[in-house]
Amino acid sequence: GDQALYNLGEYLEDTEVEAINLVGNKISGIGAKAFIELLQGARLTSIYLGNNLIDDSSGEALGVALQGSQLTYLNLIINPLSEEGLR
Repeated sequence: GDQALYNLGEYLEDTEVEAINLVGNKISGIGAKAFIELLQGARLTSIYLGNNLIDDSSGEALGVALQGSQLTYLNLIINPLSEEGLR
């Protein structure tokens, strides 16, 4: 869930990890946003967040958090997120 993701984000800040698979972990959009914000200086370039709880209400906040990150790939498949939430 979100708390475990936050703890993981703190750990990953100073590592060489470039990709992480977090599929099916009951992560909300708020949790994903906080995770990405923690990793602004990290080397992480790919995050798999499919089959979680990321919905339209957090889509915009997630987009803001992604600005300035090094991410080149973000997988959000099988989330309650519509095309509107991705804008």
